[in-house]
Order: sequence, then structure tokens, then C-alpha cells
Amino acid sequence: MLGVVGVASITLIIMPIRVDVVEMADTSALSRYLLHDEIVRFKSMTPVTYAGMKYYLFLTNYRLILYMRRGLVFKKDDIISERLEDVVKIGFRERGLISRTGIITVDTKTRKIEISGAAESMRALYMHLQELITRK
Repeated sequence: MLGVVGVASITLIIMPIRVDVVEMADTSALSRYLLHDEIVRFKSMTPVTYAGMKYYLFLTNYRLILYMRRGLVFKKDDIISERLEDVVKIGFRERGLISRTGIITVDTKTRKIEISGAAESMRALYMHLQELITRK
């Protein structure tokens, strides 16, 4: 008789990902919006919140994309994108005592985007976003 007693923990990690590795449900719909030479560099593993709505965040070599497929019967794509070259400033802050929330603020030439989610995931996203922006 084998017995294993313990507690399993799950760690959410944002990893570099190519568009051909992303789950088919995400890729098939999102690929219609990608440019011919655009490559998905990172994808949030958990949804982030923007303007009260949940999205998955994709970072490509050209854009920051917030994407979610909505609807149970009649599916529709909800997509928001900003070119990385239009980003003027990014910031990160945390809020909360027990349940920490990470908030990323992205200032572009035309608007201010504020996205939030789990602090660890948002911190990793911030680091990847900062890396991609400094390459431009």
C-alpha cells in the first residue's frame, strides 16, 4: 500500500512562448489579429483585469494585446492592442495586505492602461514588458 501525504502547491509562471505553442483555443482566434511576422513572446497564464473585464495578456514583438473570447453560444472576440513603440512609461505597484494585487500602469501616446491581477504574475509580466520595451 502506497501512501503519500503532503500539500500540493501551484505556482503560476509567465513563460516565453511562441504562438505555435499557445493552446489552440487561444491561438486559432488570436492568430487572425496577428501581423504576418508577429510572434507572441509572452502570454499571461491567468486572466488580468482591465476596465472591470477579464482578459489574457499577450506580449508580441510589436504589441501588447489584451484578448478574451466571450459568449457561450455566439462567440465574439474582445481585443485591445497597443503598439510597444507607443509606450512612453510603465509602472508597477502592489496593493492589499493578505491578498496582494499587482497593478501595471502603461502610459502610451494616446491613453493610460491600468491592468491588475495576482501580484506574482503581474510582477513577472512587468519584468517581461520592461524587457521588450527597452529592446525597441
